[in-house]
Amino acid sequence: YGDEFQCVSTLHDVVSQSSERIHSHILDSLQNQHHLMRHLHALKQFLFLGQGDFVSSFVESLDAEFRGRTSTAGIYNHTLASLLEGSLRTTNARYLPNYVLRNLGVRLMIDEKDSDRYWMGQPSKTKSDEMTPWVDNEASIQDPWDYVCIDYQINSPLDAVVHDSAMSTYHHVFLFLFRLKRVEWMLNNSWRQSTALNHSILVETKAGGADAPAISEAAEHSSYLLRRISSTRQTM
Repeated sequence: YGDEFQCVSTLHDVVSQSSERIHSHILDSLQNQHHLMRHLHALKQFLFLGQGDFVSSFVESLDAEFRGRTSTAGIYNHTLASLLEGSLRTTNARYLPNYVLRNLGVRLMIDEKDSDRYWMGQPSKTKSDEMTPWVDNEASIQDPWDYVCIDYQINSPLDAVVHDSAMSTYHHVFLFLFRLKRVEWMLNNSWRQSTALNHSILVETKAGGADAPAISEAAEHSSYLLRRISSTRQTM
């Protein structure tokens, strides 16, 4: 039994040493050859909106493109790709490595079968009574903002670490954060507009001339309205 135990012990040591070398080689390959940590950081920067200057630039570009639109008609993926590229070129994101930037993309989720389209699950269909047909709860007006999704391609062998299920979850998180970012941008934009309007009102009031009483009264009402808007904005 002594020889047999020694053989088992020797085999255990050999397997343990081999396992450590293999694990060390795999980690070294993932981190140095395939840049695992850099790609994980890129997911944080783009899908979790950590790259603030890029996100603000991209949102501003989308606002200019989507303004006045009530559907996704006439909006194409190559248009979004051009806006994305412009935001990359004009922000600090341009300093990221090429193997990161070439994995970044954007798409318009207009495919009914797109699993990422509904970030809180597909809308249910309800039936109010036995005589009415099934009604889809989805709104008839398509807000283009709800269909924009930033993609980040994870190639082999990193897809064994960041698999499809994880990427689907990351996309859902992105859609939620992107909507919050849009609301934040709209609030900041309304503040800029109200500040400019308030300044114009003060200038007109000081230069009122013969119409000074009427201008002063209008300025008072306008200032009250702007204060209400500011108060509402601060509570959001």
